[in-house]
Amino acid sequence: MDKNSIAKIITDRIKAIEAEEFQAFCDRLLLKMYPNDYTSVRAGGKYGDMKNDGYCYISRKFFQAHASRGESISKIETKIINDLTGCIEKQSDVKEFVYVTNDTLVGKVENFIDHLRQQFPNVKIETWGPTKIASLIMDFSVEDISFILDRNLTGTQNNYFLLVEKEKSDMGIIGEIFDFIFEKIKTFIPTAVMEPGGKDKLMKLNEKIMINFEDTQQKLVKEIFTDNWKRKAMVEQFVQLQMEVDDTRISALIELIKHEYITISGVKDFEAPIKDFTVFDKIGRTFLPAEKQKNPDYISNAKAIVLYFFEFCQIGAKTLAESNAASQRNLFEGLD
Repeated sequence: MDKNSIAKIITDRIKAIEAEEFQAFCDRLLLKMYPNDYTSVRAGGKYGDMKNDGYCYISRKFFQAHASRGESISKIETKIINDLTGCIEKQSDVKEFVYVTNDTLVGKVENFIDHLRQQFPNVKIETWGPTKIASLIMDFSVEDISFILDRNLTGTQNNYFLLVEKEKSDMGIIGEIFDFIFEKIKTFIPTAVMEPGGKDKLMKLNEKIMINFEDTQQKLVKEIFTDNWKRKAMVEQFVQLQMEVDDTRISALIELIKHEYITISGVKDFEAPIKDFTVFDKIGRTFLPAEKQKNPDYISNAKAIVLYFFEFCQIGAKTLAESNAASQRNLFEGLD
């Protein structure tokens, strides 16, 4: 595999890193880049992280790690200006400020940052996106790249890149399944627009699993989520992109999933506890054309779509927090 292909794979890996893992990833990279200078920082107590995710105490370079994939332009700009001004205010002798992200920033955000450079001429302001980060990683040995990416590449480099190629294949399959679904849902009338929001923490998902499944099934359900976690993250990317283009298609997909859940489970309400974990697989198969019904790759990726919408409370019993949030979004709440 040539160097450009490896760089592309590393870039895609960076883009796929979840928010909870991104700062740890940045710490590993910066520890390798500045072994005698970099110090990682974590939030603590009422002072938080003092607008400092990590810094080089000798060169006075401060870093902010932010997994911005899927966030709005205004939210990203607010994050940057608050972190920059907070860092300058709370830290001493700030010479450089580096905003590190897992997404390529759009032109409007880069223009916003360029204006900040004019407002703060005494501080060198940089942005590191996936392509920049990948180019920095490529300078290291295979052993160091293994440490930074948290992947064992030593002695198994070819196997790793074959695995990445498999992930890219899954992404293509998910896209193909969505194309098939969007054709299928043309007759459905959406009743609500989905609000994907931020990443749900594992504790919230764990709570949702506990209220939907018997004790004997909970372990199996958690294993299903673990095995399909990367595919589910890819589904999230497709959903977020589609929401930006035409959110009515996602709304219609939600209606279809609710309909299939009620039909397959024999329940009267799409918020009834799921109880039987095989419903994920059964609903997923309804999204596949006949010629793909026995293809394990297509079956797994279709199941990941259902897992994603279960996690974001479209089917099954809701947690108390989800029920409260749903009530707040109900335009007719309190009119009776």
